[in-house]
Amino acid sequence: MEDSQRNDVMEDSQRRFTYFAIAIAAFFIITLGMRTTAEILNPILMAGLITMAIIPFPKYLMKRGWHSTLALIAALVLLLSIAGAIISLTWVSVNQMSTSISGSAPTPELSGEAVDSEITKILSMLTNRIEDFFTNGDLTPLLTAISDVVFSGIGRAVTIVMFIVFMLSTGLTMPVGKQMERIAGKKRAKAYAGLTEDVQKYLNITTVINALVGLLNTIFLLIVGVPYAILWGILSWVLGYIPIIGFWGAMIPPVLLAWARSGFTMAVVVVIAYIVINGTAENLIKPNMMGEGFNMSPLVIFLALAYWGWVLGTPGAILAVPLTLITMNIFGSFEATKWITILAQDKPTEELEETERNGGRKAAKTDS
Repeated sequence: MEDSQRNDVMEDSQRRFTYFAIAIAAFFIITLGMRTTAEILNPILMAGLITMAIIPFPKYLMKRGWHSTLALIAALVLLLSIAGAIISLTWVSVNQMSTSISGSAPTPELSGEAVDSEITKILSMLTNRIEDFFTNGDLTPLLTAISDVVFSGIGRAVTIVMFIVFMLSTGLTMPVGKQMERIAGKKRAKAYAGLTEDVQKYLNITTVINALVGLLNTIFLLIVGVPYAILWGILSWVLGYIPIIGFWGAMIPPVLLAWARSGFTMAVVVVIAYIVINGTAENLIKPNMMGEGFNMSPLVIFLALAYWGWVLGTPGAILAVPLTLITMNIFGSFEATKWITILAQDKPTEELEETERNGGRKAAKTDS
């Protein structure tokens, strides 16, 4: 009897180890596969992310009696209008900056009386180097590189828009609610809905928060007189989608510019204002709007940022949190992997307590 129990335990341990080894091998194979095909995956994933963010708008129009084609066109017009407005504002700000730099002389007066001598020397040296390059250097490689980047960006943008069109048209005609329950069953329909609801909620709330932060940063920079405030506000909005490091990337340019124009004190003021504005939005407003739907540990967010950034490159920084949310929802849908979702959470939830209570009831039934 004891030998039989010992053999059962050994077989169970071997089975668990085999499953674990297979899971680890599958993880590495999938990771390497995604890294190899990142150039193909990035436009698809970005299009999927944008589609999940904007699909509630055409669905709302369809509930109001619009035809699906008209709702799709309205969503695309809205999306392209917002993108066009952002690109236009950025282009105008960059043009103003380039005009200001090209029309300024590399003298200490360039940065005002409050500029430190070391900063003035660095700015003068950089300006001289740039002027010498454009005067005496061969611009053919530079122009070729710029044209490659521009055409590559246009090609990717067109590809993403095409994916969005097909994804929206498919999403608007897919069965939902009771229809999905009749086709796939109530449990699967609920799992599918939960797979996208958290991501949609995160994207929509993050977009609103980023827009608010960008607007407040722009207003503050205009008040204190930091140049190109609109550009830095747009930068705050865009980099707000990148957790942890996006805030620092958006803050550094205006801080350096404030230091160069008005001295160290103004740079400190800008840092404090950015911390107050972004800290209030991220730590007070956003958690209240998200509720319990977003309960991801900061460590998990950081690891996700590093992992997806390595696998997908720069787009992975924006896709990190949504992809991790989808992965957590998938793991949470199965009893065997629900523990992974629980470990990734920031704090215990009602679902965890319910899981523990259910486990206790099952154990009691087994004992009885």
